[in-house]
Amino acid sequence: MRSKKSYSLITVKMGAMMGGSVGLIIGFIFGATNIIRFGPGPNGMLRTLGQYMIGSSATFGFFMGIGSTIRTEGSPMAVDAWARAQRRPLVDCERDNSEHATVGPSRPSRASRRNEGICTL
Repeated sequence: MRSKKSYSLITVKMGAMMGGSVGLIIGFIFGATNIIRFGPGPNGMLRTLGQYMIGSSATFGFFMGIGSTIRTEGSPMAVDAWARAQRRPLVDCERDNSEHATVGPSRPSRASRRNEGICTL
């Protein structure tokens, strides 16, 4: 099993890579828009576009790396609540509804139609 330190490092890397890729795309969009609107300036088109893309990528990657680490570090109360939510229910609704199936007329009563699919204790 991985240690908590290596898992945090993997999470930071993954968040930084996702943020970096999003930042590249956003930097390309904003850089191209600004080059079209205002011209490339003294640095030329490729250098200006590259500066937008690298700056945006670094910013997004930094904040996504930090954010993904904060998001994955769970408090004991949150971990306990998640574990309780993932448990199987105490009452098996399908089994309980099949026990109350009626034998007789093909048309169920109004009360059984109203409670169909509802699991009650």
